[in-house]
Amino acid sequence: MKKTNGYVIYENHRLVVIATGFTRKSANRKTGNMIQIWILVKAQNPVKAVLTGLDEIICGDCPFRGEICYVNVGQAPLAIHKTWLNGGYGYAGTFDNKTGEWIPDKAMLARLFSGASTRFGAYGDPVNIPLPIVKRIADHSANWTGYTHQWRAINNQAYREYFMASTDTEEQKITAHEMSWRSFRVIDDGENPSDGEIVCPNYTHGVQCADCGMCKGKGSKAKSIVITAHGSKKKKFSKVRDYVSNPLDNMNPTQKIIGERLMEKQNNK
Repeated sequence: MKKTNGYVIYENHRLVVIATGFTRKSANRKTGNMIQIWILVKAQNPVKAVLTGLDEIICGDCPFRGEICYVNVGQAPLAIHKTWLNGGYGYAGTFDNKTGEWIPDKAMLARLFSGASTRFGAYGDPVNIPLPIVKRIADHSANWTGYTHQWRAINNQAYREYFMASTDTEEQKITAHEMSWRSFRVIDDGENPSDGEIVCPNYTHGVQCADCGMCKGKGSKAKSIVITAHGSKKKKFSKVRDYVSNPLDNMNPTQKIIGERLMEKQNNK
């Protein structure tokens, strides 16, 4: 069968996970040529999912859902969702719509990712991908990157072997390290890495993610990583810090309900 540019590598009743870049190289100058893995809501296109709050399915309680997210959902995620709806991608597994069970094609996953550099979560949180599939892909990839805001959840601790904890403050970084995660965070101009951190090699030496291998959780023995906010990200960075400092004041209505529930659970512990 002719190789397509993308394959569905996991699916359940609510979301679909699609890997792209098998026939067309990524043009991302920072990451380099990597297989991009996208986690998308099935019921709505990415733009509508953000507007309705249904993106919670793929983003969890990430405080930066919506306008603050660095991903422009109206570009690649929207196009990929449309291609999937139109049957434009192959399948590296089988989905039983009645039972909701996904049966991965392990041999196909091995062939597709053999020697590749893989970016888990170009959009969406990669802990939505079952751990055995993550492991299969990582085992056959030459390099990979992965970041999750869901690193505090008890059920997600095994993912620290493969992904970085996305932390937004030095305090969060410390907590992540105490939980045996390596971390990734954005710092402001003039701010220095703290203990156990180094600046991303892309910023210091121009090394692309495809060749680096430092942002793959405990799969790397390197220190944790920081990057400096710059360009279009710098403006969003100030919003990120504002959200972290005053989360409920800055959330949209859907996020605020989620945040209030999370805080209530925390206070009841």
